[in-house]
Amino acid sequence: MIKVRFANFMAAAAVLGLSGCGGGPAAGGSGGSTNPPPPTVVVNGAYTGSYTATGQTATSVMGALTATSPGYFVDANGFVFVVPPVPSSGTLSGTVTGYAPPGETFSSGSAVQTFSISGSATGANGSAVSGTLTGGGITANVTLASSPITSPTLAALAGSYTGFYTGSTQATLSVTLKSDGTFTGFDSFGCSLTGTVATATGGMFTLTATSSGSGCAGTVTGLSFASSSDLGQVFSGAAGSYLYVGASNATSAFAAELKHQ
Repeated sequence: MIKVRFANFMAAAAVLGLSGCGGGPAAGGSGGSTNPPPPTVVVNGAYTGSYTATGQTATSVMGALTATSPGYFVDANGFVFVVPPVPSSGTLSGTVTGYAPPGETFSSGSAVQTFSISGSATGANGSAVSGTLTGGGITANVTLASSPITSPTLAALAGSYTGFYTGSTQATLSVTLKSDGTFTGFDSFGCSLTGTVATATGGMFTLTATSSGSGCAGTVTGLSFASSSDLGQVFSGAAGSYLYVGASNATSAFAAELKHQ
């Protein structure tokens, strides 16, 4: 049975306020109290950290979360996890869908596995995320911290990129991105890549891509962000402009890190 490492991501904290018990106003005072509104948590951007599954050592993870669309995280072995949007309350609950990389499965024997999450995001900008993910006979704890993104315009983002799908196989891909957000490319699996990147909230980008060819993923949707850091350390920490993507459909998913050439 394949020993699974997987990313578990979550955020959630219910902020419960005490309601004032109000009688009639007393002489010289008020009979009720007003509670401040719960804090607003803005979760939108890149995150890095680690998770620890029961009986296993910590595994590094990276990815992205937003308040408006599903986010993703990927571990160093290429297992991708798609998580629900995180609302302004900081609460995240629901279903996480995990995707095994090509040729591997989860401990259940399936290439796609569902999990449940609960946890909390703290700080006004959701800078710290922690929680628990359960499913498929596995429980894991995750600790994440926000990572800076560069938020370029599409025109500034345009150019040629080469990089790697995240995972142990280090399969390569190359794309050319135009200033209108359209791109074309190819990968070492023999798939042709086409699609569109569009500007989203807070410097993030949404992604629609089609991977065409025998055994290729088909059309996927997801998130993308830009950074000046080699978060996955696949370029030996070299300085440069990096583009990160994570996308999925019902049956497959991928994550990749690319460097501007």
